[in-house]
Amino acid sequence: QKSVDVWSDILSVRYLVAPPAVDVHTWLKFGNMCRKAGREEQVLEILVDVLGADPAQLSSAQLAEQPAAGYTYMKLLWTRGLKEEAAHRLGEFVHHDKVKADVAVAAKCWRRYGQWQRSLHEASTLS
Repeated sequence: QKSVDVWSDILSVRYLVAPPAVDVHTWLKFGNMCRKAGREEQVLEILVDVLGADPAQLSSAQLAEQPAAGYTYMKLLWTRGLKEEAAHRLGEFVHHDKVKADVAVAAKCWRRYGQWQRSLHEASTLS
């Protein structure tokens, strides 16, 4: 919690020089910290700044234009309990050329997709 507050203070000043659309990596890292701290609305605000639009309104192809931001959005969906939607969208997302070209993001996506599929399968067999 404290580190999120510290980052928030630092980035509020940094925003004047390097807004999220310019310094995507730093802002997405902060967004992931916010997501883990339960600040989901703050993550959404960061994604809107990075992507230039509400990610809920974007197709997987549009999200793939910025693979790291798209992946962050999928994780936000999962965190919000929209697990089937997150898994479905991630399954589409990983097949786009720009995602495949970003090997680090693609590897994370495939790993997470496998975890989510297993989790959904286990949940369905328990019900």
